[in-house]
Order: sequence, then C-alpha cells, then structure tokens
Amino acid sequence: HPELLDTFLSFGFTMLANSQLRHSVARVVSIERACRRMDVDAARFVVALNARRLAVQSPADRLPFVSLDALQAAGTVFANEAGAVSASPNSVDHAHSVAHR
Repeated sequence: HPELLDTFLSFGFTMLANSQLRHSVARVVSIERACRRMDVDAARFVVALNARRLAVQSPADRLPFVSLDALQAAGTVFANEAGAVSASPNSVDHAHSVAHR
C-alpha cells in the first residue's frame, strides 16, 4: 500500500524511503516486530495506519468490519503468545453472519 508510506515515515521507519528495502525487508518483517525494534507504540501506529488507509481508500474497496464482540460471540478462540487476535476463517464467516443478523 504505497499510500501508507508517509505514515510509516512519520513514525520513524525512514529506511522504507528506500524502495529496495521496502520491497525486500518489508516483505518479511511484521509490523509488530518492526515496532518493537524501533521502539514505536504498535497500537498507536496501527490506529494511524488504519486511519490513513480509510482516508485514501474508496468505499467500494473497504472490507466489512467485524467487531471483536461479534467474533467472541461466535466462539472464536483468541490466543497467541504476542497477544494478537487471531481467528480461523470459519469463525470469521460465522461472526460476520452473527453481526449482520
């Protein structure tokens, strides 16, 4: 998403200004790992990325939002050592149908 580059740069990920690094290292390093390495608040950064993405994305390209409550109501199991939310595709589909009843 090249439209998000300014957000990355504003949070100090200046190495991404180099297109070669952007197309190599960025493909294998997660946002979580990069934030830890650069001492960036990952939650604040993701909020900024999502805000920018919504600002530049056309409404037709937006994915439907499924709330954490809907996922939990669907019985989705959340567990990984980093504390990130994870869900199987089936539980997301079920949660989506629960959320839109």
